[in-house]
Amino acid sequence: MTTMHLPVIPVLPSVNARVHVHRLLDELRASPTPTHWEPTAEVREDATGYTLTLELPGVPPDAVELLADGGTLLVRGERGARPLATGERAVLQERQAGPFARRFRLPKQADLQDVTATAAHGLLTVRVAKVLPAQPRRIVVRGGGAPEAQAVTPESASGAPGDAAPAR
Repeated sequence: MTTMHLPVIPVLPSVNARVHVHRLLDELRASPTPTHWEPTAEVREDATGYTLTLELPGVPPDAVELLADGGTLLVRGERGARPLATGERAVLQERQAGPFARRFRLPKQADLQDVTATAAHGLLTVRVAKVLPAQPRRIVVRGGGAPEAQAVTPESASGAPGDAAPAR
């Protein structure tokens, strides 16, 4: 049996054909009303919380709304379209305008009561702290009075000498 090896010649459209196709697609995408878009995001975790970074160039901080509810963080707002000057026409327009929204489901450790946000250089950075685990505490028992709480230190938790409650 004889095996023939034929050269593989890639078939690519000409540059002019690709430009024409891109123009047609741009025209199809063009819409007189703003469309919904989603900004790109990055989420990181460290020992103390979560940092969400969203790319929002051209969006002023007062055009962004953050809502934290039920383990979900919603980031929404709107970026306005740049108006054309008199006698100017858009040749290429890839920048999206109009309303945007991103919803992030956060883990149970996320403390939605401790959320901060800053905007700089086209980036929105949202910091969500983690809920601190409950710290053990020693309850001092007294006769005839209300119980008193005392923080447990590593030394006192290990039963080291000097662990006794101060005499009163």
